[in-house]
Parts: sequence; structure tokens; C-alpha cells
Amino acid sequence: MKSLLTLAACAMQCLLAHASSNVTHAANGVGIPHPACTNTYTVSVGGHNVRVPLNMVFILPGEFTCGAEADRKRIMLGGYCIGKFPVTNAEYKEFLAATDSTDFPRYWKNGSYPEGKANHPVVYISLSQAKAYAEWVGRVTGWKVAIPSSEQWEKAARGPNGYLYPW
Repeated sequence: MKSLLTLAACAMQCLLAHASSNVTHAANGVGIPHPACTNTYTVSVGGHNVRVPLNMVFILPGEFTCGAEADRKRIMLGGYCIGKFPVTNAEYKEFLAATDSTDFPRYWKNGSYPEGKANHPVVYISLSQAKAYAEWVGRVTGWKVAIPSSEQWEKAARGPNGYLYPW
């Protein structure tokens, strides 16, 4: 029992040590923090402050246009956070290491992603693997973390006015 507690304490120290560092950098040079990072920034919304994880952006609550042409409709969504970037190979590797999993994506060799691909999106994982990653991030950070719905993805990508090309 003592060795199990020692192992748990050691794992927590390791997690906390990495929780404030970047695991990789995006192509634009922005640091991508460890998935266990609990650092936040504050957004003021309607007189209330919302704490947003460093690796996410806050999408304001409200209506937005979703769908295309004949299927276009206005729907209401509450405010939510969504990742600035897709989950990277480096972030996913941290999850696998922390959970002692060997369920590596099929393009990884010897338990690691291809050289130079740390900041590339992790691909070829199943929905259950993606949910396991989200659940783990939620457990280690204390945040409610889930796979975004199709409406959440669309609002984040198109903006509240439903622009086909928001840029």
C-alpha cells in the first residue's frame, strides 16, 4: 500500500511539474501548454468574469446561424470554451504516458509520433480514445471537458453571424 501511495505522489509531482510548461509550440510560435495545466486568463462577459484555460478560447453565449443554404437556421448556445488548436501529438503523448496506456495511434512508431510532428494534430484515434483523453484532462484539471458538439464546432469556426468564411 505504501508503494502505491508513493507512486501516486510521484505521479502527481510529475504532473504538477509539467502542468506549467509547454509541450510544444503552434506553427505561429504560441506555446501549447501541458494538458494538465490549470493556468487561466479572465474574460469579462455581461458583468461576470469567466476563467478560461490558457489553451482555449471563450465563445460567447447567444444565437448563431448554422447550416448551409436551405438548411440554415438560427440556434441558441450557451457560452463555452473550445481549444485554440486541435489536440497535438505531444499533448496526446502526455495523456498516454500519464495513464500508462500503450494504445498509440497507428502511425506512431515505438511509442512516439514521427520526428518533427509534435505540434501536428493527433489523428487516427477513435471517438472512445478522444473521449478518454477529454475525461483525463477533466480529471487532472477539475474542469468539465468534453468533445464539442457539431453546433459548437460550427459556431466557433463561423462566428455568431454564420459567415462561410469568417476571416
